[in-house]
Amino acid sequence: MNESRNRHLLGALVASCVVAMAGCGQGSGTTDASEAPSTPTATIGVSSESGYLRGDLNPEAPLYDKLPAAIRDAGEIRLGTTVGYPPYEFEDKKGNLIGYEPDLTGVLSAELGVPIRWVDAPYAALYPGLESGRFDVLMAGAAVTQERVDLYDPVTYLEGGSALVVPTGNPEGIDDVDDLCGHTIAVVTATSQETFLTDTAETCSGDAPLEILSLESDTSGLLQIRQQRADGLLASAIGASYYVKTSDGAFEMVLPDIEPGLFGLVAAPDDPALGETLAEGFNGAIESGTYADVLAKWQMDELAIDTSEVDPTPN
Repeated sequence: MNESRNRHLLGALVASCVVAMAGCGQGSGTTDASEAPSTPTATIGVSSESGYLRGDLNPEAPLYDKLPAAIRDAGEIRLGTTVGYPPYEFEDKKGNLIGYEPDLTGVLSAELGVPIRWVDAPYAALYPGLESGRFDVLMAGAAVTQERVDLYDPVTYLEGGSALVVPTGNPEGIDDVDDLCGHTIAVVTATSQETFLTDTAETCSGDAPLEILSLESDTSGLLQIRQQRADGLLASAIGASYYVKTSDGAFEMVLPDIEPGLFGLVAAPDDPALGETLAEGFNGAIESGTYADVLAKWQMDELAIDTSEVDPTPN
């Protein structure tokens, strides 16, 4: 890949996706262990400067010999992320990392035979860290986009998209995208959801404009709804579902099929064997049922994929 083109596109990607990961995947949020699913959650270990470790070294694992030699020599996969986005990855009160993505890497590690070390970093540092070799992979609720397919090796592990969170009962009657016109909708700045709202606003009439309330976090958007300053929050479908389930009946989710797509773990394309082996690992977990167990624990069964792929065609 041409390095100057790579760097140019990387800059554009980071600029357009500064906030972790809503379509870039996630929107910001914080929580504590009381908001996690009631099913006991396996943890990754207490935070340290060297990250959170999940899994064990096992050269007898099915895919160990298929890993790149550099990974086997290091004895681990270094995974870059930005912690603090429930239900993706977040800390409990004891500083343990929990979430459906950490749990998925636990079952992935069992297939690969090397532990996966989660390293917390600012979102803007993730892709440069992947480029520089600081990280082997990224897992940060990243949507599979054509830009990412062109630059990296996304490895799919979940279906996703965007959805709208509204007060229970949907008092404004927002039942389709056209109904967004005439309302105030909160969204996280610099996400694909904000881009979607900006494009939608251009289709609204002057008599019923769409007011976009751009904020730094999904949590702030939920607060704006509670304070009746926003009629809804557009977020990732994964996040929206979680916010509804942990709201004690305050919210519901509508428009669940906005921009459907896939989420992927992101590997650098330097060694295609890594991406292919990661996909095989996810597929092994799918076949064994451990993948389904993780999603069931986080009440995300409906987002399961049948097969993990490298560099899929984005929806």
